[in-house]
Order: sequence, then structure tokens, then C-alpha cells
Amino acid sequence: MQQELSNQDLHQGFTLGEWLVRPLANKLTNDDGDVHVEPKVMDVLLCLADSKYEVVTRRELIEKVWDRVVVNEEALTRTISELRTVLGDNPRDPTYIKTIPKRGYTLVANTVTTGMADITKMPRPEFNQIPSIAVLPFANLSTEPDNEYFSDGLSEELISMLTQIRGLHVAARTSAFAFKDQAISTRDIGEQLNVTHILEGSVRKSSAKFRITTQLVDVASGYQIWSKTFDRMAADIFTVQEEIAQAVVEALKIQLGVDHQFQATRTPGGELDAYELFLKGRLKYQNEQRGMKYSGIDELEQAIKIAPNFPDAHGLKAYIQSLNSITQPYGSIESSIEESYQAALTTNPFQEEALMAKAIAVRWQSWDWARVKSMFERALAAAPNCPHVLTQFACRFYRDLCEFQKAQLLIERAVRLDPINASPRASLSFVHRYQGNYEAALIAAERALSINSAHGYANFAKLLALISLKKFAEAAAMIDQREKIVVADDVLLLNCKTRLYQASGDTARAKSALTDITRLMRQPQGEQYVPLAGWYYMMQGDVEQSIFWLEKGLEHRISQVLNTRAFAQILDRDQRGLLRNPGLQSFLGRMNLDNRSLNRYRDSGLFDDVP
Repeated sequence: MQQELSNQDLHQGFTLGEWLVRPLANKLTNDDGDVHVEPKVMDVLLCLADSKYEVVTRRELIEKVWDRVVVNEEALTRTISELRTVLGDNPRDPTYIKTIPKRGYTLVANTVTTGMADITKMPRPEFNQIPSIAVLPFANLSTEPDNEYFSDGLSEELISMLTQIRGLHVAARTSAFAFKDQAISTRDIGEQLNVTHILEGSVRKSSAKFRITTQLVDVASGYQIWSKTFDRMAADIFTVQEEIAQAVVEALKIQLGVDHQFQATRTPGGELDAYELFLKGRLKYQNEQRGMKYSGIDELEQAIKIAPNFPDAHGLKAYIQSLNSITQPYGSIESSIEESYQAALTTNPFQEEALMAKAIAVRWQSWDWARVKSMFERALAAAPNCPHVLTQFACRFYRDLCEFQKAQLLIERAVRLDPINASPRASLSFVHRYQGNYEAALIAAERALSINSAHGYANFAKLLALISLKKFAEAAAMIDQREKIVVADDVLLLNCKTRLYQASGDTARAKSALTDITRLMRQPQGEQYVPLAGWYYMMQGDVEQSIFWLEKGLEHRISQVLNTRAFAQILDRDQRGLLRNPGLQSFLGRMNLDNRSLNRYRDSGLFDDVP
């Protein structure tokens, strides 16, 4: 019935204001989680959404929704009322459904966006059967070298737009940008990125205008199948991005039959200066990570001052701050993070970085994992081919809840989308290790390090894999090498040293490491070291002392504490029985990670739908 009621885009999924509508699952999702509705309620909503904001009469709704079933208008009135209740809509001042007296109903204009995938029903064909493209970084032909951020930013915006297209595999930014300034053939790039098409181009920008030259190349033949030059004024950059993306999709549609529905590019209300600052901030975030701290916030704050209603700047700022809370108390920046993600979501309820930042906030505020999942689902619906969203969804939801196989499925998708990026492979190593697949964990970590030998988490992952495999001499040699590169008080390195000494039975050095940890905890911003004391005592089997320190880590909101259950599961492979300890279960219950909470989530079906 629903197929007859709606076009293909609506049937696959769409947004209604802040709601993600999933017709195939009869669900609506917002910040508060999923709401199941009766099929007839969903059918009415689909009818209204398919009307393109035209009035749908009461008779038309009854005929389409209750086809060949005799009902009176009271049934429709009850269904509309139920739909409004679910949406929280006020009929006197409607946000979604407007009553047209003596005629029927219509949706309030500009509330529906098509092209959002129902992530629980998305097909998963083999990647080599999916039309695919890589957008290489556009060459900067401007006289000012500093304009390179602009050409890179244009490439990234095109990647973001193309990733919204169902049925199109888009190589992620990190992998595509790995070929920047390299003299490599199109065929070789296509083989390494596993794509069928390459989009490349150049940008020549002056203060008032720019010229963008683009070409789309078929990897197998090496032939150019489309090219175009765009001469525009500088202020037109936002519209030309859409022109290029649409032209590429049309060319791919002719070649491969790709569905060409996608969201319009997200702009800061036409403020070019704000947009350029956003590009600079995003570039710093991607390229200037120092240890466990990310850069770019200063530029994003400047962009927001110029364009206060710039959702991507607000969202990225909130997300960077959330990532930086790994090594500092979350509570110290909680209000700033909340202010940023709320500003983003007020303008764009599906801004993916803002949704991920809010998901992290909800964890600390309520440990309501159903709401956490709903926010990641909305972020993934907005960017279904984004490896970063896939990886964060896997780690911040499934991995935290110890659903490791499901986390692995999402991370493996991210790896296929972003094969030349160390981060998802490092995350994959952790998930393998949590499942006891230590050899696979080592292989994933070494593959990550072959891409980026300086990647902090990849080095951490390899060290932990070596320790798990009892390759203590190799781990010790790697620690000695890392000590020459990172600061002596690096939290990841100190974590590995403590675990190595404990696992290898070097009691004296283990105690010395604990002394170092205790000293560092007393220093400014020393809270990041508190969980290490918890791990030390847990490895010793002193659960009470371990909980004492982990409680302090939870009070300071240090995200490493969320690994407690996974760490205990690894130790329990040696028959330690840690997860049977009532005290540890009580502590885990504060985060809804105890046995009773996880069983309740499983019974409710929270883990059943893996995107």
C-alpha cells in the first residue's frame, strides 16, 4: 500500500522538520528516540508528503489509505490526531500539519526533504557492483598559495554533497586527498580507491571572481566523459558547487543510472568570508592534530561571528570540542558544546557533526542509549556514505555497549569507503581485540600504521595487540621507540607501559608506573590519568580499589571510563570473573552498562537494526 502512496524517495525515507521518517519500519525518529506508528498513520503521512504541499482532501485521503474499506471520516480524524500527537503538533499553530477547513489537510511548506535513506533497510551490495567516484583535491592555480584551502574546500564540499546520493560509493576525503600533488595515473588511483570514476579539476581565484575547471574520467578506459569550465563571481561559490555536483550526477546517471536526489549545499547565508574561515578551521581540524587535541576552533568561532546562523560551523565546533574532551573533563566545556550544537540543530536539524556532539552529550547527561542511537541514525541518514559517521556510530554506541560484531560491520564499511585512512583501521583493531581476535587486531593496526606511522591511536592499538599476544619483547621495543617521539607523560604510552608491566609480571616497574600516574593526577589537567589507576588495580584483581579510581574518572567525565566493561571482558577470558562482581556491576549500572541494562536493551530490540 505504501508503495502506491508515495514516490520512491519518500518510500525510502525522508525528513519532516526535525523528524527522520522511516516508512518501511513504520518509525519516526527525533532527539528523543524512535516512535512506532500504526501503518495507517504512516500511510496518511506519506500521502500528505507526496502532495508537494498541495491540499489533500479528506475524501482523497480516505480513498488512498483505506482503499476498498468502508470507513467514516471519524477514522481519518482520529488518525490525523494520532499523527499530530506523535509529532507534538498544535492544530491551532501548526508546525507540520495544517487543517484546511471544509477541504482537508496539507503539510506546512518546506518541512519535507527527500533523499534521506531508511538506514535500517538499505541494501548492501558488493562494493565492486556499486557506481563509485573519487573527488581528487582540486589544483590551486591562484597566484596566492594561501588560496589552497579554498580549492581543497571546494573538493570537500563536492564530496559531502555526493555522499548523500543513494547507490553511489564516494571515496572519503582522507583517502582521496592522499593523492594530492602526486603524479599517479587515473587507473592506479581508481584501483587503490576501488572506484570507477574520478572527478578532478582546478581553481583559479582572485578577489572578485574565479574559474573552476572540472572533468569526470572513466577509470577503466581513461577517457574523459564530461568536462566543463565555470567562470563566476566570488560570491557565487555556493551555487556553483551545486551546479558541479548536479552536472556530475547527471553524467553518472546517464552512464550508470544513479539516483540523483541530493540535498542542496549548506551555506552560511551567502557570507563568503565566513565560508572561507570555516574552510580554514576544517582544514586545521583535519591536518593539525597534536596528540589527542584537535585544532580549528578559533577559525570556526570567527566564522560564527560573521554568520551566526552557519550550522556547519557551529556543528563542527561542537564536535571538535567533544573530541578534545577525551583528555579533559567534559563538564568544563559542556555548556559551550551544548550552545554550539543547539545553534547548529536549530538551523539544520540534521547537521551530522552537531548530532554526534549531542549524542556524546546525552551519554554524559542521562546514559539513555536509545536516544544516543537515534541521533547517530539521523546523522547517518543525512550522510549515509560518510565513513566518519559510520566509525563514530560504531565506537560511540555499539562498541561502548560491547556489541562488537555490530561495531565491526560499520567500521568495515568505513574502511571500504576510506581505504587510505589510518583512523577507521585503528578502530577496527580495537574491536578485533575486544572480541579476542588478537592476530586480526595486530594486522589492522599494522595496516593503519603503514598509512600513517605517526597515528597515535594506531600505535596504541598495535601495542595493545602485541601485549594481548604476549609478544612482550616486541611491545617493549616499540615503547622505547615511541618514548623518543612523544612526550614522556603521553597518556596512551603510559597506559601501554602499565599494561605491559602487569601482563609480563614485571611487578617493580608496574608499581613505578603507578607512582608516575599518581604524580601526574595531582598536576593541572591530571584527570585524564585517573582511569589508568583503575586499569592497574583491575589487572591486579583489586576490584574495590579499581572502582575507587574509576568512580573519580566518571565524576570528571573522562571518556576512557566507558571502556571499563570491555576491559573487564578481556581480563575475564583468563577466568577472573570480574563481571560477576556486584560492586563492578553497580558501577557499570551508573552508565547503563551493567548486565541487567544490556539485557533490557537486547530484549527491547535496540541492537536489532544495524545500519
